Amino acid sequence: MALLALNQDNKEVFADEIINKNNKFHCRHCNEKLSFVNAKLRIKHFRHKVQSNCDPEPETEEHMFHKKLVYKTLLDLNIGKTFLESSFDKIFRPDVYLKREQKRDIVFEIQATNNKIDLFEKKIKYYSHKGYIIVYLFVPGNFYYQPRKNIYSLKEIEKRIMVFKFYDESVIGAYINQDKILLPDFENKYAKGGDGYCSNRFIMLNNFSRCIPLRQYLNEINTFVSKERYLPVCNHEDFRFELVSQKIIRYKKMCNLCGRFIKWLPNDEAQKLGLLLKSG
Repeated sequence: MALLALNQDNKEVFADEIINKNNKFHCRHCNEKLSFVNAKLRIKHFRHKVQSNCDPEPETEEHMFHKKLVYKTLLDLNIGKTFLESSFDKIFRPDVYLKREQKRDIVFEIQATNNKIDLFEKKIKYYSHKGYIIVYLFVPGNFYYQPRKNIYSLKEIEKRIMVFKFYDESVIGAYINQDKILLPDFENKYAKGGDGYCSNRFIMLNNFSRCIPLRQYLNEINTFVSKERYLPVCNHEDFRFELVSQKIIRYKKMCNLCGRFIKWLPNDEAQKLGLLLKSG
């Protein structure tokens, strides 16, 4: 599903702002034809007329709503060039991408559902090697669970970002609910009947936590200066083969995460992988 498409005049349009339903729409990324879905129970959106590899991950209504809200607010603030569902490369497509002059660019990920920690880590590693600041905005529901007053049960990614600060200042986390942002301050909770800390439950310190408007938060993010850049070691476990066609056709093995050249691919390996070695 997509919120944004190009109409027959090649102009970007939001699904919930469509007036002429008979207009023809196409994808901003792959240029294939899109259908407008005039949903009654869910948010209006676009989808590919035929199954496509371009289709993004399935989205919840909460995810789409908050993604558009962050995008629109950034446009209104005019603090840089803002892109929705940007496909600036083929590896990951951030929900919102903010390109800034003489500052590190920022990617915003609206997180309404939980994922395996390996996927979070892969995205963070990739964005970090690109030099971006990463902002995770968690939507209450699947995150931010409160079993008791001031006691919160956190998912692994919440703990790594907001409690243990695994990623220095390159990855920032907060909770988003409509146009409000909660900036929590957690501390460890002693395990009941034990002599150590709980692994998943934490205490929120109300005196140090803040709830502010989204607009104010985005302004603060824009003025934030990251003193330390998180740059994880890359094992090049996620790679691709790029065709280099000069006098002869060869392939080079490139890391998808850090972008480094790994090696030239021998022809016998290329043949085993089914890669084309002859032109024409």
